[in-house]
Amino acid sequence: MSSTPRLTRDWWFQNGHSRSVKTGIVPPVPREGQKIRILQFGEGRLLRTLIDTAFEEMRRVHGWQGLIAMVNCRPHGAQNIQGLKAQDGLYTALIHDDEQVTPEVVAGVLPYDRDQEWEDILTLAESVEWMVTNATESGIVPSPEAMMPSAVTPQTVVGMVTMALWRRWKANPLTPLTVLPTELLPQNGKRLQSAVREQAQRWRLPEEFMAWVTQRGIFVNTLVDRVVTGPPEPVDQWWQKLGYQDRYLTVGEHYGRWWIEATGGWPDMPLEHVSTVQFVDRLDGYHQLKVLGLNGVHLLIACKGLLHGYGTVQEAFADPAIQHDAEAYWVAVKPVISLPQTSVEDFLNSLRHRFGQQWLHHRLEDIAVRLVDKWWIRIAPSMDWWWTQKRSIPQALVGVTDQILQYLIQTHPTQWTVQWIEETFQFESHHAGSWRTELVRRLHAPHS
Repeated sequence: MSSTPRLTRDWWFQNGHSRSVKTGIVPPVPREGQKIRILQFGEGRLLRTLIDTAFEEMRRVHGWQGLIAMVNCRPHGAQNIQGLKAQDGLYTALIHDDEQVTPEVVAGVLPYDRDQEWEDILTLAESVEWMVTNATESGIVPSPEAMMPSAVTPQTVVGMVTMALWRRWKANPLTPLTVLPTELLPQNGKRLQSAVREQAQRWRLPEEFMAWVTQRGIFVNTLVDRVVTGPPEPVDQWWQKLGYQDRYLTVGEHYGRWWIEATGGWPDMPLEHVSTVQFVDRLDGYHQLKVLGLNGVHLLIACKGLLHGYGTVQEAFADPAIQHDAEAYWVAVKPVISLPQTSVEDFLNSLRHRFGQQWLHHRLEDIAVRLVDKWWIRIAPSMDWWWTQKRSIPQALVGVTDQILQYLIQTHPTQWTVQWIEETFQFESHHAGSWRTELVRRLHAPHS
């Protein structure tokens, strides 16, 4: 156990200045006198290392006055919330580039436990100006309760957001509220708004509320991109360098983007001045660029890399055979992306560099989860495009699917069989003549 003190608010403001001078830590901004203006559903690494550092940059560089209430989306996230509470909401993000590491201490976050402090969270919803969500790709689904709970937290983020908006509608319906989802889904703002309406109908909430959700609630489509990992090993060495223990230390690459589909920023939230934020008129092409170009090839690298005994993206991408397959995959998806090809190639060149960053230990096992959900979002759209345009499927796309199957069959030998192709990918018989039928035909060949 390290003998260094634990990062807390009191410790930092007694000792932090001298440590920041010695170690180059970017210091946090004091939060005295500032109110909570953002309600954030999600406490994971991506939010902490991209979104919350963006808000901290607004506070530090642009003088923005505001704090974030961070709420865990699921019960098992309570461990993170309680741990962050023990650090008074402070944590360190190590932003890494080829030349140096910049530690940034974030102090604008106040953690809330979804189950222990739900009434307090609903009270905050009455006055906040923004909501942020991140519930993963499979998380924008209504909560199963037949009626809106009266004393307990809804099971899903959609239920939580709906109940928070309901409280806002009753207490303060005329003040604008903007919802910024960060789930890796196309049109995530519109999807969340639709899911909230579905939840409200299930709970039989008044039509006036549903009209308010549609007309007054501003749900904005956004997209995020930054590779983040947990603390570097051995973490004690970093604690010694920093001068304190931080059990929520995260590592992020210098590259980071938060694309927001809007014509401009908000007068009282200077996000447009933040280095990682980019406002765009339409997000569709950027979503394809990120989800097909980066996240799709991640599935190939993860599954093939794990089958070959590699542990990280960096190790696997150094294998010439895997790099060859990745290049073939990129050739297949480039025509699908509705951006200028020069922009696409620039992004792919940046990926080649990012995948080679040896200091960023992006674990393949962290990528190889929820593979079926990810396949539908990251690979299937390219197959659909090729079948619609050319009545064919490039072998590189079939190859990614095959690698996913091989990995699942090897890691779950009693669960995954060849018939899983039809059962899990839902290739029903009425899809005869579609790209799904063609994919099944070509996948059966090597496994039969």
